[in-house]
Amino acid sequence: PGNISGRTRAFFVDASDASQNTWFAGAATGGVWKTINGGSSWKTSSTGLPNLGTNALAQSPSSPDIIYAGTGEQYGGGDINGSGLFKSTNHGQDWFQIISPDEIPSAQQIGRIIINPENKDEVVVSGTSSRWSQESVKSGIYKSLDGGISWLESLLLTNGDVVDMVLNDPKNWKIQYAAINGRGVYKSVNSGKNWLNKSMGLPINPERIELGISPVNSKVIWASEETVSYTHLRAHETPEHRRLRLVREKKKGGGGGGGGGG
Repeated sequence: PGNISGRTRAFFVDASDASQNTWFAGAATGGVWKTINGGSSWKTSSTGLPNLGTNALAQSPSSPDIIYAGTGEQYGGGDINGSGLFKSTNHGQDWFQIISPDEIPSAQQIGRIIINPENKDEVVVSGTSSRWSQESVKSGIYKSLDGGISWLESLLLTNGDVVDMVLNDPKNWKIQYAAINGRGVYKSVNSGKNWLNKSMGLPINPERIELGISPVNSKVIWASEETVSYTHLRAHETPEHRRLRLVREKKKGGGGGGGGGG
């Protein structure tokens, strides 16, 4: 069939369209796409993107013309190298780079983007370095207060653990959560200045975690955790993938818990 898409890693409904018929989608290897008729037809919206692996999208609620696109695919089945983070100030008509992997290697593959709903210039991203590099995988959370001109390091992991995602309490921007593959769920109550492990009840040394917060009661949070079997992967794994697997197996065998705050 010709009407089946590939992996769609990112999606949002345009906040500036009262009819809710305008959507943006990010394809794992196909860039950014836009529909204005509720999905009946789509057009590419990728001008200026040198890398079409679009893993994350976010639109500013207070200034909908501002959209961010994160490239690279860090999740299983992908591991496609990205080119960092891009920004559009004209509603996705074109894009320019605001994070280069040359400057922040642990943001080569962008996993998630969140924007302060009351401040278009306050942006937080989670990212990971290339899994195909000879160096150990690095992963972190970065924050900008000036719309992406400069970035502050909020959390950095250098032992192979990966920040799967970051999200904020919809009623309180200062409260943020990070799902960390290999550690669990971390929480910040000061906009990412400090992080504490809040993983009680989750598996020890969890793998990929996805989080969701109730829009009705933000104290209710859901977490889904994926435990991957490496048996079918070992025949094709790279030396770095093998190293990460052995580290995780050693940690699980020792029964060690998640680490402390970053």
